Amino acid sequence: MIASAVMVASVAQFYRNQESGIFRRRNLVEDSNSTDANSNNQVIIRVFGSEVLRWKLTGALIVSIVGVVSSSILFAAHFETYVAPQLWRTIFQDGSNMERNILLLNILFWAAAIHICTSSLSVGASQANVYFTTWIAFGSSVLNFDVWRAGANLPTFGDVRFDRDTSHNWVWIIVSLTLSSFSALDMYFQRNDLEFIVDGEVFAVPDSEWIRALSLTFGFLGLSSFVLIGNSFLSSCKIRLCWGLSVEWRHFELLTILGLLGTWGWVIFIYTGVDDSINQPGNAYFGIWSTFFNAIFVLGTWMRENRTLVAAFYADFEDEDNSDPLEKSESEKVKDGANHPQEESKQEEA
Repeated sequence: MIASAVMVASVAQFYRNQESGIFRRRNLVEDSNSTDANSNNQVIIRVFGSEVLRWKLTGALIVSIVGVVSSSILFAAHFETYVAPQLWRTIFQDGSNMERNILLLNILFWAAAIHICTSSLSVGASQANVYFTTWIAFGSSVLNFDVWRAGANLPTFGDVRFDRDTSHNWVWIIVSLTLSSFSALDMYFQRNDLEFIVDGEVFAVPDSEWIRALSLTFGFLGLSSFVLIGNSFLSSCKIRLCWGLSVEWRHFELLTILGLLGTWGWVIFIYTGVDDSINQPGNAYFGIWSTFFNAIFVLGTWMRENRTLVAAFYADFEDEDNSDPLEKSESEKVKDGANHPQEESKQEEA
């Protein structure tokens, strides 16, 4: 409810500025990157250099009003037990199906609001209050549903157990990659209306860049989903190779983690710098950084889960470093002295 109230105030400020003339229509006829200038000229507006689709501005206003009204009614009715106690017990009693349906509908509503209010050319892309309150409202809806499950004596999200410890991290990686993937797809669909500024100049993104961005995001999303499923069904899988070597599932998982970590480190270096194309807070920006940090977390979990393998690797590495072919160990020196006592006695007499 509080997030919706802040959101409606911020969107109303945007809408009032547009009506008072602070906004001006973008002249797409002069935009060399636009391929359909006449159709888009009436739907894109600009405020202080930030471009917003008119339907997303109207949608954000509707979403914020519906959110604050519905949440206020539900908040007031949730504590009303005197006027209609039977109705209250029917709707808001712990574990009631009616409250479950309301919460699920609320989650779907704010999931749609994420696209309307936080995607490319939306109000949230230009106004931080709208962006963060939309995500806060969605997270609060999911949290409320988790609280309902606890009240209904059902397993909560925290009670979910996996066969592997790394599976928890893979779930969050999939969430982050989903955000990154659909953000890239959204920008691709809006590519004719977006301006990408690199090194202070407007940059026309070639098709090869879009293919690479979509391939990386959706490719790693599919690969991460495969690893999550494989942790449950292929964790004991072992493939024997030549010369007595074998590859286990945990080795494949480690290679995937290292590939994900290295790739997203490169993405951060190339695309999120000061003068790069994704340097503003938004779904794409947070999706990239969230994926990178979750890759670090899953690597730490994998090393903890396979501490025996890691310890054996470091032990072999230290043995190779400490071995010196020019020096004999103490045991070898004692052994040589036992085998040649006469030579030692002669050396002492001399």
